[in-house]
Amino acid sequence: MKDVPHIQDRLKNGEYSYIVNTTSCYQGIKDSKLICRSALQYKVHYDTTVNGAFATVMALNENPIKNIETLQEIHKKIQLFYTKK
Repeated sequence: MKDVPHIQDRLKNGEYSYIVNTTSCYQGIKDSKLICRSALQYKVHYDTTVNGAFATVMALNENPIKNIETLQEIHKKIQLFYTKK
């Protein structure tokens, strides 16, 4: 097996700017602590849920000057998005 760079090395080298890390098993939870610490150290945005990632992406796509909405309005948009599926 080739020597593959560890995620900490990739974070340090600036290869990632955003991480969505969901876990469901004990080993995954253990690994996620290390990933989270490294993300914080290298100032990489980190989400632990798909819903959190979705909200982040929605926020990044909005023009902060043009659209000012309350949290309740954003929540309503998210609910409408999921009910359309």
